[in-house]
Amino acid sequence: KVLVGFHLSDLQAETFIFKNGDRAGTTGISLKSRLLRFQWIKVEGQPFPAPTAETHNAVA
Repeated sequence: KVLVGFHLSDLQAETFIFKNGDRAGTTGISLKSRLLRFQWIKVEGQPFPAPTAETHNAVA
């Protein structure tokens, strides 16, 4: 089992129409965002080191 905590940005909701199954013809909602970073990670209950953010210097 893997559990993660993370930071998201630019969260947006998009609607769509189900085409098949029991919910055919009804409206659904999909959430989309950008993954910024993992805050913490646990694998089988044990902490796992999350990757650190690397800083990139922009060339002007």
